[in-house]
Amino acid sequence: MYSYLLKFLIAESAFQLSPGPDMALVLRAALSGNLRLAWGCVTGIMLSSLVWGIASAIGLCALIALSPKFFNFLAVIGIAWLAWLGLQMILSKESTFLSSTEKEEANNQQKYGFLKGILQGMMTDLLNPTTALFTLTFFPAFIPPGSNPSHFSLILGSVMALDTLVISGGLVLLANSLARFITNSQVTLWIDRIAGMIFLIISFQLFRETALDAKLISLFHSFFL
Repeated sequence: MYSYLLKFLIAESAFQLSPGPDMALVLRAALSGNLRLAWGCVTGIMLSSLVWGIASAIGLCALIALSPKFFNFLAVIGIAWLAWLGLQMILSKESTFLSSTEKEEANNQQKYGFLKGILQGMMTDLLNPTTALFTLTFFPAFIPPGSNPSHFSLILGSVMALDTLVISGGLVLLANSLARFITNSQVTLWIDRIAGMIFLIISFQLFRETALDAKLISLFHSFFL
């Protein structure tokens, strides 16, 4: 069992370290110097990992694999969410990165607080079709023969959550230390726009790949079911 968990941890860590919406969201929040928002995003992604583990345990991932149309529906929602976030960052006339003033402290407590980060982190990860595909393809491969698939899926989801804490938490600490040197409002505005462009590029790539992913699931269904 432990060998399966170790292999899963290595594969899942590589997945987490690859550039994507989760990493962009965490880095953007951490570079703003807003630790509440950044740790909220990390917590939201962790909770999302647990949700994916539960979804796999109750058979929802199997349902997605059986229905390419359902997968496409989830993918379209996720792509739209990422594109909306990206456009919001690009079109905003005022940077969401705030200097260390009383205005920032007020925003930390209200608009850009911990709960907002949790919501953004959960929505971004839950609606990410790449995460859905990772879960439905990787989880079955790392469940040991003879073990209870439902129980082990919950274990894998917990491993994902803990790995998120280590990797994304490390990114928060690293990026937040760099945020001390970012004080010019124009610089922070362009950081926001670059982050928005990254979200738009990712959503466009996911849009192109989703049709192929659905075809692969259909092929899997026709061959093995």
